[in-house]
Amino acid sequence: MKEITIYDQSGTIRRVRRGSVASIERAATKAMAAGLFVREGAPPQPEGYRVGPEGFEPITLTPQERLDQAKLDAAETVLRAVKVARLRYITDLPGQEAIYQEKRDEASRYISEGRPSDLFDYPMLAAEAGVTAPTASDLADMWIALNMQWKEVAAKLEKNRMTAIKAVEAATDRAEIDAALETLNAALAALQP
Repeated sequence: MKEITIYDQSGTIRRVRRGSVASIERAATKAMAAGLFVREGAPPQPEGYRVGPEGFEPITLTPQERLDQAKLDAAETVLRAVKVARLRYITDLPGQEAIYQEKRDEASRYISEGRPSDLFDYPMLAAEAGVTAPTASDLADMWIALNMQWKEVAAKLEKNRMTAIKAVEAATDRAEIDAALETLNAALAALQP
């Protein structure tokens, strides 16, 4: 199997051919005799085309295929929008989620154990006390409050995400998809902890 790309004098692709070596050599000879240029291999696939038996063919989608593609694109838009909204409330660094969880767990243990003055068993509190809160006790309270606030925000974000995804999946036309995205954007803009 061999493939060639045939160009005219302006560099426009006239045809992409695939076939046996003999059939491709015949096609190349015929193209060059007509004043066209031949290059071995295929060019990068242009947008809006797919590779068919004769080379690139325009993609013609049915109305249902266009709707299905619009739904896929909208689902990606939903995920990106929710990610951006989450970043208003959390720090997106490798391992940061584990650090938040450790702080929450350590603060809960510290409080349940009567807020001891010896912080040996509480390395996260010991390291950050006096930096973001005056005392370990204040810091533990702050971490618990921030965790509760995040839970409220996370629940709202998840509800908005799932509501938008379900609306996109149920959409029967582009207008319904657009309406679902507009509703999501309004909900995310109004989100308060």
